[in-house]
Amino acid sequence: MKKLLIILSFIFIIIPINSNALVQKSDKIYVTDQAKIITKNTEDYIVNYSTFLKENNNIDYYVVTVKSLEGNDIEIYANYVYETFNISNKGILILLSKDDRIVYVKVGNKLSSFITDETIDNYIEYFFMPYLKKEEWSNGIRNGYSSFYKLICNHYNIDSSVIEVHDGNDIINNYKVALILLIIWISTTLCYAFCKYFQNLATIKKINLKDHLIFMITLFTNILILAFTYYIDPKYILIVTGFELLEIVAFFQVKPKTKKKTTNKKKVIRKH
Repeated sequence: MKKLLIILSFIFIIIPINSNALVQKSDKIYVTDQAKIITKNTEDYIVNYSTFLKENNNIDYYVVTVKSLEGNDIEIYANYVYETFNISNKGILILLSKDDRIVYVKVGNKLSSFITDETIDNYIEYFFMPYLKKEEWSNGIRNGYSSFYKLICNHYNIDSSVIEVHDGNDIINNYKVALILLIIWISTTLCYAFCKYFQNLATIKKINLKDHLIFMITLFTNILILAFTYYIDPKYILIVTGFELLEIVAFFQVKPKTKKKTTNKKKVIRKH
């Protein structure tokens, strides 16, 4: 305890921190969102997994956001948070300043052997910054948090298969929305072909080999599209299949046009 007080005193005397930038640990313990940029869903996500690491491996994993550093050096501020939050040597801190657009990751001595400075720089570049540049703060924090979580789990042989991490610089990730819209358009077009095939199957006694072949190719293509959608993001499967079902319902609800029967009336000419 005395050692901690001496360290804190040294920090405040030699390099004082602007009091306006001071941050206190929140009730959620592992998440302190002073900048108000993390969604509740992401907060709960961090709390749950950080609690798991603490209870099973005695690892402290904290996320702190501030609106601004108020001119303070990010490294000094991270040291201040690390000490005042009583994060152990077997710990990791993610500190983000919204207005300064800076992310800093500090790790304790017991984790620094595999979470090196080079690793931290690479993870910030690939898993944090692509989201933060687009001001997707909560998504960036969650993705970056997950990347270090998986790294820790891999080192300690903990199953982390349920954790998703996306490379923010990946082309698929950058154009995710455009790809999903394109997939929806293609899949609904394929669904129209399905419906047409089954309609013909029900109304025509014999369908030639060419029609069967087209149907098989269309079906296989749709399966590949759904698999690709799952690769992009599993939750979009529901959206794509939802549009396909709407296309099927719309197709079979439309009544086929029937030709009007015309009766040829013969004109009778009477002779007087």
